[in-house]
Amino acid sequence: MERLIREFGQWLKQGFGWLVDVIVFACLWGVDQISRLVGTQWGGAPLLKILVLLLVLLLILYAFYWVFRRFIGVIRWALDRIAYALGVILFSAVVVSAVFASAGVVAAVALWVMRNINLATR
Repeated sequence: MERLIREFGQWLKQGFGWLVDVIVFACLWGVDQISRLVGTQWGGAPLLKILVLLLVLLLILYAFYWVFRRFIGVIRWALDRIAYALGVILFSAVVVSAVFASAGVVAAVALWVMRNINLATR
């Protein structure tokens, strides 16, 4: 049973590990791209090219803003559901572990009684 519980815990850790890897990869990639942009030489670029780059950047920022505003309700709804599900899972895990711990205490007391109290000699 102990092995099963440990394997279940490892399975849960592995299940969410990919999410952390994706977040770290995205952050590192974004920082790398920003570093490349800052490191480029702007002195030789024509004014029109710089204006087009700024316009594209503004359009991308507006698209991100629009997507964020559009889906904020959906994100909140999903996070509420996830939080509720995790709360149910956590409560269930606490109840199950309390039952197992109580059973362990009862077993320990029974073993102590069996070792230390000899009713046959009384």
